[in-house]
Amino acid sequence: MSMPASPLSKAASFLRKIWHGLADPREDGPAFALATAGLFCVGLSIVHYNHELWRDEIHCWSVGRNADGLWDLLTGIRRYDGHPFLWYYLLHLVSLWSRSQVYLHVVTVVLATVSAYLWLRHANLPRVLRLMLLGTYCFFFEYSVISRSYALGVLLAFCSAACTTHDSCVSFACSWCWCCCRSPVSTDAFWRPGWGRFSSGNPSPS
Repeated sequence: MSMPASPLSKAASFLRKIWHGLADPREDGPAFALATAGLFCVGLSIVHYNHELWRDEIHCWSVGRNADGLWDLLTGIRRYDGHPFLWYYLLHLVSLWSRSQVYLHVVTVVLATVSAYLWLRHANLPRVLRLMLLGTYCFFFEYSVISRSYALGVLLAFCSAACTTHDSCVSFACSWCWCCCRSPVSTDAFWRPGWGRFSSGNPSPS
């Protein structure tokens, strides 16, 4: 007659299952990415609730809100900011719905949450590494809390990388839009290096 498993062996078995789940680079469905991105969104919303907008964040919102349209953003005072127009145009479109600065927070949270989902769903890395990125200073604070064009740039970069192996037209469109919201220097320095690991796709389950 077999002996019942001890509490210690049960705990060890449970920890092994957790580790195998975190170390697995495969994603058979969107459940893990959706659940984790949802938690990320809740935490990010709490931080945004306590984040006072900085002067440069308010400036971009004001320029986009006060613009008469796309042509005004292409030819008006936005040209002197030194940044491409896409972020300003997105804020302009949102300001047509509401001119409240609260929606600058909303836009940033939505963009960052979708970026987190794409990263969690498509990056060909163990889950533990994908989770670690969400808590880094650059991704969580610089790209997700601060309401700048970084959030839109990261989303378009992730979209392009995720679509590389599936739809080259969508990938090209996202890459072009990415260039419209980033400066030429950051385009050369950031876009190409290191994306093969992301865009190689998850191995299909056997």
